[in-house]
Amino acid sequence: MRSWITGSNRKVLAARSNVISWNNLNQPSQGRLALTKKVGEMSVIWTSGQIATAQTVKLGTSSSKYTVPFAAAEVKHEASDMCGSPATGYGWRSEGKIWHAVVTGLTPNTVYFYTYGSDVTGWSKESHFRVMPESSKMTSTKIGIVGDQGIGSKDSTSDRRNGNSDQSSFDIEDVITMLNNHVDDMESFFLIGDVSYAQGFAAEWEIYHDQMRHVAERIPFMTVTGNHEADWPGFPGMRDGWDSTGECNGAYEKRYGQFMPKGTTDKSVQWYSWNQGPVHVIALSTEHDTGVGSVQNKWLKKDLQSVDRSVTPWVIVGTHRPLYAKRFEDKQAIADLEPLLYQYKVDVLYAGHLHTYQRFCPMLNNKCMPGATTHVLVGSAGAGFHSTPGAGPNSQRPGGSTAAGVAMITANRTHYVHEYVNLHNKVEDRFVLKLGYNSGDRAPYNYTMKA
Repeated sequence: MRSWITGSNRKVLAARSNVISWNNLNQPSQGRLALTKKVGEMSVIWTSGQIATAQTVKLGTSSSKYTVPFAAAEVKHEASDMCGSPATGYGWRSEGKIWHAVVTGLTPNTVYFYTYGSDVTGWSKESHFRVMPESSKMTSTKIGIVGDQGIGSKDSTSDRRNGNSDQSSFDIEDVITMLNNHVDDMESFFLIGDVSYAQGFAAEWEIYHDQMRHVAERIPFMTVTGNHEADWPGFPGMRDGWDSTGECNGAYEKRYGQFMPKGTTDKSVQWYSWNQGPVHVIALSTEHDTGVGSVQNKWLKKDLQSVDRSVTPWVIVGTHRPLYAKRFEDKQAIADLEPLLYQYKVDVLYAGHLHTYQRFCPMLNNKCMPGATTHVLVGSAGAGFHSTPGAGPNSQRPGGSTAAGVAMITANRTHYVHEYVNLHNKVEDRFVLKLGYNSGDRAPYNYTMKA
């Protein structure tokens, strides 16, 4: 490798490294986990090189002792999965081969050690995960939630957008370090849109996978699409805009979307839900039609109607674009979604898109309404920051921060605790929801805030 400096209208060779070689170009890597619709199962996704050889995930209950193999299926991903340049042109590169295996018959509340690959390509480094029990058998759970991440670096360099973006590669790297340090404090991680900010450059998805694998290989890494994955002018079923730079959800779907527990292979469906202990989690796509009568809106109503509050007393929604933010409200989204949120007593809605942290009172029709849904804006994973700290004009006891950080949720069957934790592990904002669970009635919302 050579490094050049520019001066006097010419480039000068500044340094030359030793010869760089690769030990194994086909090394399986970039592992990530996702929940399925069934207890005792886990999706495992990874990437290997170009060699067309069968891949397997092996696992067991003791380190380095793998007793159960599961065959993987190859996931075909081509430039034609997307819709415009640069994603279909100079931004495209083959990442090798993507593999997906569903491991079944797992014993709940058991730790499994695993590796993936083949004797031909080699095997990944060992990782491990714990299988979550049925929700009815979990008294509490912990979830990490944030949006708007991207890739980072340790030496002040950033990606190709450096100079054209407010992205702070230091903040992103520090958020990743924070998540690595807290991985044992979460039972799942939910990234609510704008995942890698690859925006048409496939190599950046690969960098992102590498950076997040220490978290994604340990706990279910659940995602929902955002404008930088999806939006493209005139693309059916999605918002107009140029933000995906030609990806049109194709790159996201092949790497994350199709492995979420959607219950369908229809790539236009980007919404789903799962139960985790006392919490029912709903993932919605604000890049797709949410209007009354739309497929997504009908699905949301049906999903909310199916919730058994005796099993999951808390219901939360994660989506990319917010309904409310400081000096902003999405009137169309409010009209589409808020009646269902209020009717079915959704407790909290988490959103990103705006790169900051804001927390609102329970909101209905842009006003504080006890018993309505609390709105939290947590687009704070480090992909630059928007100067809109604090909460909206109608908020009560607002919480706001321009510091990068993550929402950490701890819920049991009577209390829901939300904490916004910054990169220095300081809780910058906190609220507690209390539930009159034993009587079957909702107790008044009780807010406490920690500065």
